[in-house]
Amino acid sequence: MSQSKLPPITVSGNFDKMGESLKLLREYAVQAAEQAGLPKLRADGLHLAVDEYATNIILYGYRDAGLVGDISASVTLNDEIMILSLVDSAAPFDPTKATDPMDDLEKQLEDRPIGGLGIMLARQNTDEWRYERIGNRNCNHFVIKRK
Repeated sequence: MSQSKLPPITVSGNFDKMGESLKLLREYAVQAAEQAGLPKLRADGLHLAVDEYATNIILYGYRDAGLVGDISASVTLNDEIMILSLVDSAAPFDPTKATDPMDDLEKQLEDRPIGGLGIMLARQNTDEWRYERIGNRNCNHFVIKRK
């Protein structure tokens, strides 16, 4: 794996800066997709995955938990795949083990559990989602095939 020409970025995980942080992460995902040569549909999917999951980090990982932290993003490329990584210092949470809300979509809204749709959208718009906990950091790696 090699680093991309796109340098890593770090944005605020504070709720009051959420709009600004999400905008910067969206722009980063767009630039990464362009550098990787992804078709528009794949680039849009990556953008949605990053936006949905970064929102979850800010809302649930930081704000609702009463924590303060940042989100770092980086890109790694090779000939076959692009990996966009989001790293945060919120409480440990492995989204790859979260239940799939698809089974509940037929139920009435008031009968469905809250949450899970953002994770579902991120899963559906990436080829693979890898999670690891390194020290006190959640590392989420969104893998997109380049071909």
